[in-house]
Amino acid sequence: MPPQPPAPVSQVGSRPDGRGRARALWQRIRVLVRLRRLYFLRAELRFAPTEAQRLFALTVAIGVLCGLVAVAFHGSIGLLERNLMNRAIEAPGRLWMRWTISV
Repeated sequence: MPPQPPAPVSQVGSRPDGRGRARALWQRIRVLVRLRRLYFLRAELRFAPTEAQRLFALTVAIGVLCGLVAVAFHGSIGLLERNLMNRAIEAPGRLWMRWTISV
């Protein structure tokens, strides 16, 4: 049920000291704040992604992460080949056979 707007100031309180006006003003401020919160909640729900959109974003993120891991793996193989295999092959004499097999 939507909130009811506050009653006019003249109907709220009949106290001559102004307390009725202050109470009416405070109630009106509370209603306006509540309406503003509902407006923002409605806007948030309107722009919230659907389940299909969230699943698509998750799939894209996982794909990007897997691609980066694959590139890093390929780079590490090249680095190991340069630092281990090439040095083992360039070893003097017959030592290069033992180093190549051990690596």
